[in-house]
Amino acid sequence: MAAAVRARQVSTMNKMLKKIGLTAVLAALVTPLAGYGLSISGVNNESRSFAPAQGEQFALNYHIDTQANVTINIYDARDLLIKTEYREQLAAGDHQWQWDGTDQQGRPVPAEAYHYTISATAGEQTAEYDLTDITGGESVAVNDLSWNAEQGSVDYTLPQMARVAIRVGLKNNGPLLNNIIDWVPRASGQQKEAWDGQDASGALNLKGHPALELILNAFALPRNTILVTGDKSSSDSRFVQDMPWGQSPREKKKSHRPRIHAPAQRDALSRGDFPLEISLVGDYPKNSEGTPIVSGTVPVRINVQPEHIAQLASKRFEPVYFVDGQYVYENEVGYFPTTYRWDSRNHNPGEHYLTVNLRGYLGNFGMATLKVVIEKPQTEGSANTLAHKD
Repeated sequence: MAAAVRARQVSTMNKMLKKIGLTAVLAALVTPLAGYGLSISGVNNESRSFAPAQGEQFALNYHIDTQANVTINIYDARDLLIKTEYREQLAAGDHQWQWDGTDQQGRPVPAEAYHYTISATAGEQTAEYDLTDITGGESVAVNDLSWNAEQGSVDYTLPQMARVAIRVGLKNNGPLLNNIIDWVPRASGQQKEAWDGQDASGALNLKGHPALELILNAFALPRNTILVTGDKSSSDSRFVQDMPWGQSPREKKKSHRPRIHAPAQRDALSRGDFPLEISLVGDYPKNSEGTPIVSGTVPVRINVQPEHIAQLASKRFEPVYFVDGQYVYENEVGYFPTTYRWDSRNHNPGEHYLTVNLRGYLGNFGMATLKVVIEKPQTEGSANTLAHKD
């Protein structure tokens, strides 16, 4: 009788919660899959970020209301299992587990974002705690983004833990010129990202540029995220890819929440962020600074490393060309290598900057800039601007 009464109470509560949209959250916080005698509650951690290299550990606190076997799993950003802690026949009450930042084989994990789940079994009863699919993913607003040229840093404040991308470009639909950080996890609070004011190719110094624009995008990380901190330069998904972990993916929960970060969490190869190369075809004289001196129609070649061509061959992208930050040409079908025949006679003599952006459907593929000097003055008429495949 008591069980029937409790079942009716739970049913009534779920109906009430459904009206205010909290049923899914309740199900994730404590998911009793059989019976009502086992639940996980009181889950909290002293800090969501820690630095294993400095001897810090991550402390996870939780409560079970009956004796049970408990499993704690740690997953990386790709939802691959990297660590499992199994505890048999834990007594009812409060418990704590500490993680030292190593994987199942005892190897230190890279500085990145990870997430945990807790599951418990007692006979035929099971319960699970997993917030990965029902929290996080929303856009995070940052209102104080600025560049400190003297200190060489981009400064901003995050209201919550988030994965962040910061790019540098020029206003009024100008080109993107550099990626300062590319979807890197950051803790809440004040942040400083190192940037020396140069474009990605080191050809253009943007200090004091009147059209300089900083572009920051960020999305919240799930509430069960653990941020392993360390050298910021090592916070890169490619480091995570190199770890020899198994292929044991987490079972994802159904959720109707928008996951705006899904493309960003893909590894670099599938997302398509590749270093881009830009050069002139042929031999050109150079001035005392080593800058090519050009005139007339100038073949400008863009390319990537040979090992990246195969990945790009299956993707759609568009090379977009700019001169001194102004759009000049776009090829709607991209391939490598590509040579763009730039008519320098349409520009005044002197220094100029050629920039190319690779724009794809999963985000910007890459960017590169080349500095040149136009020798001859502008003349009437111009050659057709074409792109051809070598």
